[in-house]
Amino acid sequence: MIDEPQSDSGHNQSDQDLEKVMPLPPETTNTSKAPEKQGQAKQYRNYSKYIVRTLKACGRGLVNVINWLDAKGGFVTAIATVVIAILTGVYVHYSRAQWRVMRDQLPELHTSAEAAKRAADTAGRELELSERPWVSADLTLVGPLVFDKDGAHVTARLSLKNSGHSPAVRGFYNIDFFAPFLMHPDPRKRRDDLCKNTTGESALPSNAWLSKTWFPGDQPPVDIKIGMSERDIHAAMVEIPDALFPNARERYGINPPRPPYIFPVVITCIAYRPSFADVQYHTSLVLDLLRRDPKKAIDPNKGDIPVSDLGLFQDFAFGGEAN
Repeated sequence: MIDEPQSDSGHNQSDQDLEKVMPLPPETTNTSKAPEKQGQAKQYRNYSKYIVRTLKACGRGLVNVINWLDAKGGFVTAIATVVIAILTGVYVHYSRAQWRVMRDQLPELHTSAEAAKRAADTAGRELELSERPWVSADLTLVGPLVFDKDGAHVTARLSLKNSGHSPAVRGFYNIDFFAPFLMHPDPRKRRDDLCKNTTGESALPSNAWLSKTWFPGDQPPVDIKIGMSERDIHAAMVEIPDALFPNARERYGINPPRPPYIFPVVITCIAYRPSFADVQYHTSLVLDLLRRDPKKAIDPNKGDIPVSDLGLFQDFAFGGEAN
């Protein structure tokens, strides 16, 4: 006997009872989203419509303006010319007014510039004067005045002192020894020529390796042998007097006044520069070499003269010079 399946009515009854206790929520559908999207699309189409209409209106206006300008070309050109002329006149008026203001201010600007330049120059000079080197010189004799076949020569001692606040660089010195007759040759010109040559040596950068540097204070003395040629002695005693009085014999019946003595002059020049500026300085001395006994003179024909009977004295007319 085959068993037949039992009915599932009990199970279905249980499900129905569960639905009664916990009813299921009804299925709902969102019907509001579709109309909202449709409204947004319609709004976008309206915005596009307004933009297109505006662009079309602008385009028509521009076309109308261009057509009007083409039709009224001469009139527009005339108006433009008048406007350009007016603007040009305004610009010219403004430029002229500006030029007048600048012209009126030019003296004031020039005065201000000159005042600034003077102030800067004054400050520079004050700095230079307060910091620059000052080199003084002293020359003394340390040997006799000797006369021989070559002329006359003597040994002098040069003592330098830098009384400034900075070193003196590119230092050079030279000494000239000669015997003038009645200012021939002129000691002043000889001094100027000597200082010109000495400062020229100091000014050349290529001569730096030959130069001296003098720091503030006393410098070691230097003994220098100076000489005068036999020809210079003969010129002072014969040639220069004859040249100055060429007609003495014819006019006065006397020989030219040839002196039996010489009056030697010693000129020294010291050139140097500061270490902080491109400026040239020099110090010079013009000294007369005389015998200490005023009753005696220097006669080359009487031989040597000891140093104790000699002295260097500052020339009363030219003396010393410094810048």
